[in-house]
Amino acid sequence: MTEPTTVTASFLPTPTAELPGTGEPSSETAVLTVARSGFGWVSAAPAGIWCGFTCSAAYAIGTAVTLTAFPSRFYLFQGWSGGGCSGSDSCTVTVAEATTVIAKFRRRWAPVPAPPRP
Repeated sequence: MTEPTTVTASFLPTPTAELPGTGEPSSETAVLTVARSGFGWVSAAPAGIWCGFTCSAAYAIGTAVTLTAFPSRFYLFQGWSGGGCSGSDSCTVTVAEATTVIAKFRRRWAPVPAPPRP
């Protein structure tokens, strides 16, 4: 591949997750999906998402999930869209329902052809 590509994948949610701050299992979960355009990775805290393409994880309802973007070499992180995220800092999503967030990366520079030799 030589051009940025968007890929979509679907994953089944896990049957349980922990209630925030309690460590107790909860069957009330929602899926947080992260997609990206351009080249880069996204991680989440608490753990569950670390991906370079589209990925998903089920979190207990009410969990605050912080997403952090890491651009690939020669790419810049442009920002977030969806799920209430915007700007280019880390984004925190409080899971209430199935949500999709998009991480946008763009190429830092484009190769410039060398000038013709005289």
